[in-house]
Amino acid sequence: MLLHKDLPTNAPDGFEFIQAANSPNCGAANESLLPEIPVCYVPADIGSAAHPYRRYPIFYYGRTKISDIDWIMQRLACLPDDPLLVHQVCVEYERLYLSAENADKRKVANTWLNSVAMAYKALATNKRRAVA
Repeated sequence: MLLHKDLPTNAPDGFEFIQAANSPNCGAANESLLPEIPVCYVPADIGSAAHPYRRYPIFYYGRTKISDIDWIMQRLACLPDDPLLVHQVCVEYERLYLSAENADKRKVANTWLNSVAMAYKALATNKRRAVA
């Protein structure tokens, strides 16, 4: 047996709900989708020959025929062309990969990187839609 409960007479319809969700007064609908990337220590001469930007993490899962580097590079391609951002993402990926337990380190680091990449990909898609 299903329970049925009528909505109140002043309940918003779908159109009013969408207008309310997209209004500037609604904080949840207008929050940034970008995850927080911890700021790592950056030398003053970052980007020079002595301290180049990282374009990929140094530590990642890799065995004889199985490696995550192609998957990692696909995810890093979703980030904007900001070398400092890519550097910080690589450093955080390494920190997560090296700090987690042995069984979970690959999953923890890859899940975090995937969430960062998908957030930036969604942001780029939304910007393209807004322009069109």
